[in-house]
Amino acid sequence: MNAITTKEIRSRRYRRTTADDTVTVLDLLGWLAYRLPAADPIRDRLPEVLDEVRAKVTAPGVRFSMSTCCEPEKLTQLLAVPQDEKVVVDDVLELHRDTYWGDNFYYQTYLHPGKYAPKHRDMLNAVMELSESEEFDLTTLLRFQDEDFADVCAQKADTGYLQDPTVTVPDLVAEAAGKYDVDEDVAVLYLQILALNDPTDANVARWLAWKPARLRKARAALAGTDLVITAKRSRAEKADAVLVAAVE
Repeated sequence: MNAITTKEIRSRRYRRTTADDTVTVLDLLGWLAYRLPAADPIRDRLPEVLDEVRAKVTAPGVRFSMSTCCEPEKLTQLLAVPQDEKVVVDDVLELHRDTYWGDNFYYQTYLHPGKYAPKHRDMLNAVMELSESEEFDLTTLLRFQDEDFADVCAQKADTGYLQDPTVTVPDLVAEAAGKYDVDEDVAVLYLQILALNDPTDANVARWLAWKPARLRKARAALAGTDLVITAKRSRAEKADAVLVAAVE
């Protein structure tokens, strides 16, 4: 399969972008940003793809079906709006009234992502709580506007993995080693435990490119400090230790 450029993508006509499409792309960007080696050339394209997502979802007239609310009275009271056929709240939220039996009706809600601002988040969360919207991932969808997420997508380095503190925060490694009177290998493991969700033996070995003996030595040294509590995983195939960081 031949790769196509972003310019070629722009020139083609595709179906309208949906909320599911946007969430899928944003999830993939986050996955790649976390797992790719720091110098992988694919990283150069991540900010570009994020810019494309932003351009698509903020284009004039774009709206995403968000939820169905079968409690219209509570919804309109929450938003302090009349029970009209169509209601637009602060340009970001749109309600459409539909009848399903006799005089009974519900509201279909729509999000205009191009009009979203952080001040709207509480209102949207409240609407979601009143609605049937199990498949609408608002948290991931709104990453398109999150500058921290943009920074994650843009992050790279000349070598190694971004999960290696010696690559991303070498000064902090030296500071931790001095503060806790441990060597730098121990400080590296401690910082990973504090910052990451998945510092397993396999992941750490890949991120740090350490030999098994070096990793075992550093883990044993860390386990001998007051910085962590050592436990063992029940019914694990290997009796390796799980280190749980102590909270100061």
